[in-house]
Amino acid sequence: MKFALVKVSEELTASATETLVQVVAATNHQVKIKKWEVSFAGVTVTDEPIEVQLTRQSSAGTSSALTPVKWHDSDGDTIDATGRQDFTAEPTTGDILASVLGPTLKVGMVNGSGW
Repeated sequence: MKFALVKVSEELTASATETLVQVVAATNHQVKIKKWEVSFAGVTVTDEPIEVQLTRQSSAGTSSALTPVKWHDSDGDTIDATGRQDFTAEPTTGDILASVLGPTLKVGMVNGSGW
């Protein structure tokens, strides 16, 4: 089932390492991320660029819940994943699957699951 995890208005600096969103698959289920997006606030010439990475993590960290939203309201199935946000203790980062470079981060968004 296609779903979205949307994290709105996270402000970071280039010197910070912070997990924005974490997708957690239900037990004995897999999640396939088909698309992920980030957008950035306006560009200031003196701002240091920020690297945003899509990673596989080997620990959960400490965070609060982020509720996934069905892409289509008519989908009868239950979403077999949860989301996490607002980390106070960072997870352990493993493989880097993708990355983008941009100015100060303002909004992040992750869409996923097998559709």
